[in-house]
Amino acid sequence: MSRCNENVITRRNKGRFANVVFQRNGIMRSRPDITNRIWSENQVLHLSRFQCAKEYGRMAVADAAMSAFYQENLSRFKRNRRAFIGVYQLAIMDFMNPPVIRNVRLNNTSSSIPGVIEISTTTSR
Repeated sequence: MSRCNENVITRRNKGRFANVVFQRNGIMRSRPDITNRIWSENQVLHLSRFQCAKEYGRMAVADAAMSAFYQENLSRFKRNRRAFIGVYQLAIMDFMNPPVIRNVRLNNTSSSIPGVIEISTTTSR
C-alpha cells in the first residue's frame, strides 16, 4: 500500500479508479479480487438483505411522497449525526434498522372509525 497525500492529482481522490482503490486517509491499494471467494450463509443473507435495501432506496428516491418524507427528516438527521448523507443513504439506513415493535393495542371506540390500532415502537439505532 502506498500513501499519497502530497500529490496534487491524487490527494482528494476517494473511491475506485480502474484497479486502484483510494481510501480516505490517502492510502492507495489494488482492488481486492473476490471472484473465488466462498461466502458463508450469513454473508449471503446479509448481501441479499442489502440488495433489498438498495432497491428500497431507489424506490424512495423515485417516489415523490417518500422522498419528501425522507428529505424532511434529513435535516434533523444531519444536525445530529452526519453532514454528508442523502435521501438514498437515509432510506437504506432506515431499511437496515427497522423499528422494534413493543406493543400493539386495539382500541374499540364509539367514533366514526370502528377501531384504532395503536403501535408502540422504538428504533434500533
